[in-house]
Amino acid sequence: MLQAIYATGRAGAGQVREVTVARALAAMEHHARPVSASVQRRKKSLDSGASSGVYTEAVGVRSKPALRSGDLAKLVGISPDTLRLYERKGLLTHPPRSANGYRCYPPEMVDRIRLIRAALSIGFTIDELAEILSLRDGEGVPCAHVRDLAATKLRNLERHMRELMQLREQLRTVLKQWDAALKKTPASRRAGLLEALAATSGGHGRTLPAHLYSSLARKSFQKE
Repeated sequence: MLQAIYATGRAGAGQVREVTVARALAAMEHHARPVSASVQRRKKSLDSGASSGVYTEAVGVRSKPALRSGDLAKLVGISPDTLRLYERKGLLTHPPRSANGYRCYPPEMVDRIRLIRAALSIGFTIDELAEILSLRDGEGVPCAHVRDLAATKLRNLERHMRELMQLREQLRTVLKQWDAALKKTPASRRAGLLEALAATSGGHGRTLPAHLYSSLARKSFQKE
């Protein structure tokens, strides 16, 4: 009888081991089973990489739409004609056109035009900027050239300021002389103001730079 019980025990233990092994194999097979197509689709919809809307919103790199010429001009405070002038002079590259023929400027043109306007405001010319920007676009380093141009402009400006100060003092002297002559001359007679000026200068009057004539013209001071 003891032998029968022992045999039965051995048989039961063997069955338990067989069940345990079977369950382990089933678990391994479950983990190794390929992910179903529905699960893959669900995973892909949640994480579509760097181009996904969720990703771009999180890191702030969502692309901006292109700008039409009128919208770009309004944004940077210039006219569409000025924008086309910049293109003709080479300050801006010619933009692609949409299917209906509109110019479509990339958003980074806003910063480029603001750079151009800032340089123009301190005396750089359009032709100078065309050369500078061409060097920049060709991976050149025009920094030293830009600095030299600015230094030259400062020297020219200081010379013009000295000329203007001299002209101001000359005009003050002439006006005092003319006021004195007008007081002595009856209103019905000519005071010979210009003749007196010619006699004072000894016939050696100098010609002013062209830009001074335009800036001193009376019409430049009239209100529009």
